[in-house]
Amino acid sequence: MKPVFAILLLFLSCFAAFAQSSQDLSIAISTVLDRSTPSITLKWSSNAVITNYIISRKNIGATNWKSIGNVNSSTTTFEDKDIMIGAKYEYKIEGKGANFSSFGYIGSGIEIDRTLQVGKVILVIDKNVVDSLQPEIIRWTHDVQNEGWEVASLIVARDANVKSIRDSIKSIYSSTTIRPVSVFLLGHVPVPYSGNLAPDGHPDHQGAWPTDGYYGEVDNYFTDNQVNNTVASDGRNDNVPGDGKFDQSNFFGPLEMQVGRVDMYNLPAFGLSEIQLLRNYLNKDHAFRTGQFKPRHKAIIDDNFGYFSGEAFASSGWRNFSSLVGVDSTESGDYFTGLNANSYLWSYGCGGGSYSGAQGVGSTEIFASTAPKGVFTLLFGSYFGDWDSQNNFMRAALASGDLLTCAWAGRPHWYFHHMGVGEPIGYCAQQSMSNTSTYYTHFASRSVHISLLGDPTLKQQYSTNPISGLTVTKEGPHMKLSWRQLIQVNSSLS
Repeated sequence: MKPVFAILLLFLSCFAAFAQSSQDLSIAISTVLDRSTPSITLKWSSNAVITNYIISRKNIGATNWKSIGNVNSSTTTFEDKDIMIGAKYEYKIEGKGANFSSFGYIGSGIEIDRTLQVGKVILVIDKNVVDSLQPEIIRWTHDVQNEGWEVASLIVARDANVKSIRDSIKSIYSSTTIRPVSVFLLGHVPVPYSGNLAPDGHPDHQGAWPTDGYYGEVDNYFTDNQVNNTVASDGRNDNVPGDGKFDQSNFFGPLEMQVGRVDMYNLPAFGLSEIQLLRNYLNKDHAFRTGQFKPRHKAIIDDNFGYFSGEAFASSGWRNFSSLVGVDSTESGDYFTGLNANSYLWSYGCGGGSYSGAQGVGSTEIFASTAPKGVFTLLFGSYFGDWDSQNNFMRAALASGDLLTCAWAGRPHWYFHHMGVGEPIGYCAQQSMSNTSTYYTHFASRSVHISLLGDPTLKQQYSTNPISGLTVTKEGPHMKLSWRQLIQVNSSLS
């Protein structure tokens, strides 16, 4: 017994030196800003299984990281004095363990503008819904124009060819020098399918998956003459030459445009018409932008997979949320219990899945019968990442409560820390869909299945009292600015 006991103790002590949870593969980072120096001080939580930390930095939009520090495991702060006021930075901290690495990311900067957005959004509208939703679409257009977006609209038929739609989007993209360009697909805009893949690991789910990133590609030609696969249990995933579904399982390179979709087609579990579900979405989109719905600056994570041989799917939650709402404002808990009792800006849930649910998290039916008080949510599990299915779990999230966006986060991991410095969620989707080495990735990087469900122009933070109707008049030697706040308080400044 003694030799066996000694071996067991050795095994346990060795196991303790390795990562054991999703949190072990994420580093929770916060920053302290000092304008007088100026400097940005990074702070992070200690981890007993880490031996040293490598700190790197780059500007938002850059590709390459610059190493700016390397500290031992007992150090949990780092001050960066080599900064410029007004610049947006990304920081990466890589923690080195015995046989693994953990990562954390955060966006930061001193006196940066988190509210003004300069860019162009192409609103692609399903012809079947445009007339019924005209008031809501006009209001949405005014909302984003007030934020700085220039809007171009494109109305398409449900039976339109995806290539013709992409060509129209590319034409608008090529005719403007404004960047970034975001594509918002509203309604059941034709869904591109591509690839011969099964990112959830199920052989009966291998084939072509929905590929909205196709609409964000500009320079590359998708083919339809190679893949010949009909093994999937759902015929939607069949992919044979000449069927209109493309061959590529990965994007050719970084996407040129941000893409997001709001599609309420084929959600009978809700007992409401597609038009009403879309109207509800646009109403809550407006409510969040204008401060009528103000969720708590908190996040909740419901992890039913755990470490999972190092994939640690829920690290997509831990890694992002600490930098977006704070380390102390990120908690572990039951997804629906938490969101139905309290409001959370961010949420994450993962578990063994079906098209309409995830074990330990919930189902489409629960989304249909409750009203979760969240905004940005991440879900992960088998099957439902293929979101163009009846009563799909991810699309159900957008039809429920106050939720506005959803991503299948785990294969691959997603990165949202840019929203902390004012970038829209579409930018984060573009970076996550394009990523191969800029950010940590484990599986399915740059795969065509990666999609954002929700309005890509949404930001994490909005002005409490946005304004409209700005006018400028000359009064003697002075210029008078007048505006109307959306809460109907008249204001002026001269």
